[in-house]
Amino acid sequence: MNTTTLDMNAESLELEVLGRRFPLNWTDRKPERKARLRQLTPTTEQRQLKDVIGDRIWTTLEWSATTTPDDSSEQLVANYILSLNQLDLFRRDVDAMVRTACVANLEFRQEQGETHVEAKTVAMKSKLNEMVQTSVDAWMPARNVVDARLVSRAKSEIQARLESALKQAVADFCQQFFDLLAKMVDRELFGLVEWLPNNCCAYHFFKRVIIQENEGASERVSEERLPEVNQWNARTGQQVIGRRKTEQTVGRGKHHHRFARHQHDVMQAIHTTIRDSRVVMPPHVQRLCEAIPAWLYPFVQVIDGTIIRERIIERDVGADQWADVRLRDEPIIGYEPAVIIGTFVLTGWGPREVQAEIQRREAVARDEAARQTVSSAAKRWPWLVTASISLAVASLWLTLVSDRGSLAGLLTLICIGGTSLSIRQASLDRAIAVRNPTADLWSNLTTASFGSQFLTALWLAAGMYRYTTWFIPAFFIAVAVVCHVFAQRFR
Repeated sequence: MNTTTLDMNAESLELEVLGRRFPLNWTDRKPERKARLRQLTPTTEQRQLKDVIGDRIWTTLEWSATTTPDDSSEQLVANYILSLNQLDLFRRDVDAMVRTACVANLEFRQEQGETHVEAKTVAMKSKLNEMVQTSVDAWMPARNVVDARLVSRAKSEIQARLESALKQAVADFCQQFFDLLAKMVDRELFGLVEWLPNNCCAYHFFKRVIIQENEGASERVSEERLPEVNQWNARTGQQVIGRRKTEQTVGRGKHHHRFARHQHDVMQAIHTTIRDSRVVMPPHVQRLCEAIPAWLYPFVQVIDGTIIRERIIERDVGADQWADVRLRDEPIIGYEPAVIIGTFVLTGWGPREVQAEIQRREAVARDEAARQTVSSAAKRWPWLVTASISLAVASLWLTLVSDRGSLAGLLTLICIGGTSLSIRQASLDRAIAVRNPTADLWSNLTTASFGSQFLTALWLAAGMYRYTTWFIPAFFIAVAVVCHVFAQRFR
């Protein structure tokens, strides 16, 4: 149902949520800009999210979990310090999550030639560092109120003062966290979501795109002859008559840097926790969800629904040259390669990414099934060869001991059939184990060859008791030879 449009001329996007304008440097001096301002009204749940997260953090702190009225002053101070350290760890959790979100919002495309992996890695790492440096702000550390003057007071007063300071530290932490999310929107690294009536929503998110162009490889060789002086190579003892310089360009081209804004309109939309979500997530989104800290995990949600419109707005922001040049200088010797927190959208993905991830998972499943098939076949075929030999010997023995040389005995027929089936399965498993692309054809020819030889042996054994024509064994021998010759071509 979705319609995807690509616009290379990015228009500005001005939004206002709870009196806060995005981006922060937006100005309403021009009437036409003021007319484009869109008001987003968050849900009641989103309005209260900061307080709910603060309550969650408070319950996880050492102070809330272990402090009792009977604790000594030393224990109160220890619990307070441990709680401050926990808040510092939570801040590091946020930094790690933001970095992973930047990775999720970084995209690479190859437009010309083969991908040069080393140049791609350097460009992606440089762009990621740029995004992270843009996103990380200096958080104000929680103020430690413990000093000699405080701990000299009564225990009840110490407990009340420390608890009040710790609650303020939690409130400041939550405020700085949501300020960081808002600044990420200002810097066009995160987006926003707007919930509409009848289970509809519209949201946007941003990506940084690196597009590689590879002009290919080249090589330039230059030689310099030395004057006629006696120079000798110390390793080989041969005369050095000049130097050869080889300049090999493994790859050369450009990296185009592009800014992309994705806007999605969704109907029948719901938002669930990560644990309850059933949407297909690409690997970079899975890594983002895994990087969400435990204290924040219950409040991060995933949007699911039916996308009815996807608009991608892109603009080029720069380009840089890259080259992988290797110089070799050698002597001349001789004569000559969408996740959300409240109204904030950390990242998103569309139908193309979902389809690509489904195809990737199917390919992985096929590869794993093929690997299991090869492994089972490699273990099974030696046993089947043993079974084939045993059944063939049993068939010959039954033929030799059968009354008047009759071939109609029930046991003889069973052994003959079992021998044929074992030969067929053993040859097929052998072909699969060595990854023969024509496994079926080779196994059929091999089965016909060995089967003809086996039937020839049975016919000769039967001929020991009564007169038989030589036409039939001659026919079997001819079939065995022909099938063996053709089987060698497909081995």
